[in-house]
Amino acid sequence: MKILFLGTAAAEGLPSPFCECPTCTHARQAGGRNVRMRTATLVNDDLLFDCGPDLVAATQRFGVRLSHLETLLVTHAHEDHLLPNNLTWRGPGFCPTPITPLRVFGPGPVTRALRRAPYWPTLAEKGELSLETVRAGQRWRSGRYQITALPATHDSDRTALLYIVSDGAHKLFYATDSGPLSERAWRIVAREAPFDGVLMEETMGHTPHWGEHHNVESFLKAHQRFTREGWLAENGRFVAFHFSHQSNPPHDELVRYFAPHGVIVAYDGMELTL
Repeated sequence: MKILFLGTAAAEGLPSPFCECPTCTHARQAGGRNVRMRTATLVNDDLLFDCGPDLVAATQRFGVRLSHLETLLVTHAHEDHLLPNNLTWRGPGFCPTPITPLRVFGPGPVTRALRRAPYWPTLAEKGELSLETVRAGQRWRSGRYQITALPATHDSDRTALLYIVSDGAHKLFYATDSGPLSERAWRIVAREAPFDGVLMEETMGHTPHWGEHHNVESFLKAHQRFTREGWLAENGRFVAFHFSHQSNPPHDELVRYFAPHGVIVAYDGMELTL
């Protein structure tokens, strides 16, 4: 299972366009892995997590084509994770080359937002595109993957989802956006373990408390639980991503901080093979 991080930032990107904090200033000066687009993650060439406002730029930057995409899993309807217009570019008039039919899955607010889009009837009819509402606890297959949805601790309507994806040989837990998991989510994690990869947000850095996102403290508590309970497979990878500039240091400092814990710090364009 090959994973490509198309973006690793929270909603405002990094550097944030209006900010002159030390982290944003350093990112502008140093560039490289300190510059982060909004989060999206590609698995192999046929499954995508989220399709936010930087998707086009990321595919251009990393030489990625999405013509073989079969499954799109959208975590929630916040603008940094869902830009409906992205799907327009695979429709009639924009994409003259053959593309694989695409199944889009997400919670109710996601599917409602897509169905409200003015181009949706045309896409549904001629864009080789289907849309399915899923809920926490649901399991289904799409393409070569077995998928399980988990409840996220995020957003007032509590419909945001996390996803477990298995190709039969490897299993991945994709956990953004969410603060500390609910006991319901932990029960699903325990049932589905062990995992070859856990991708977990560490949005808020050293901010003392932020209930709808992880900070460093709650992120490491989650990592410790995975380790203590044996929920990581042998040689399993635990990855931090979805970083805000607020209270997170530059990339190299994050790497030094998390290295003693065995945590990988993702960056835009990072490839990981499970």
